[in-house]
Amino acid sequence: MYFEWYPYDSFGQDIVACTVLTLALYVVWRLTNQGRLVQAIGFYLGIMSCLIGLQQWMFDTDSYGSFFGALRMTSWAVFLFAPLACIIAAFHTRGGRRFLLIFLACLLGGIGINAFWFEPTNLQVTSYIVMSDKVTEASRIVLVADVQTDTLDEHTQISLRTAIQQNPDIIVFAGDYLQYSFVGEFPNHIESFNNLLHQLGYAKVPSIVVEGDVEDKLNEDWHKLFNGLPTTILDPSDRTF
Repeated sequence: MYFEWYPYDSFGQDIVACTVLTLALYVVWRLTNQGRLVQAIGFYLGIMSCLIGLQQWMFDTDSYGSFFGALRMTSWAVFLFAPLACIIAAFHTRGGRRFLLIFLACLLGGIGINAFWFEPTNLQVTSYIVMSDKVTEASRIVLVADVQTDTLDEHTQISLRTAIQQNPDIIVFAGDYLQYSFVGEFPNHIESFNNLLHQLGYAKVPSIVVEGDVEDKLNEDWHKLFNGLPTTILDPSDRTF
């Protein structure tokens, strides 16, 4: 089921997740204030489980919502609101339990900070030299795989710019270019992705393009990502799921 009054994108999930989890924090505060720590933990875990499950019913999940929507809900619940819940509970406990709750808050919060701010920006370029008697002329091939971005942020731009700066003779795009919770979000971002490739100079280098499992659900609409570029699109192409 999809409620039309929700924005047709992941923002609707964010609104629901933050609202429900904020109310859950209030209940956790009330329960821990009464010394009912176990009940507070059980309540929060129950709310988190229901939220993750219900998003499959509340949103358009015929495509990606059932999986990526669940991941989005889980991220809100585990890496932001769970540390807050632990801190709230720690104020009303003593001894080892307080230490454990503070430790858990720091652990989950630290993992979230690393996963969302540090690790994604840790760009690394790996080079391989492939020798074969069948290769009669040296060529530099750049592989661009699993961009899987939901926003053309600075990191995405730096990654694509770094790839083209390797001065390739040919570029291989290996699938999974845009990544959204719902298929309906793709059309609004195809042109922006295509414009970025043109701005970065991808029109100057021939490329081979294949589809990933994400593009498999988009018919041929995903071809527009490479409009105006010297590409050879292999569609359909073999995919490994």
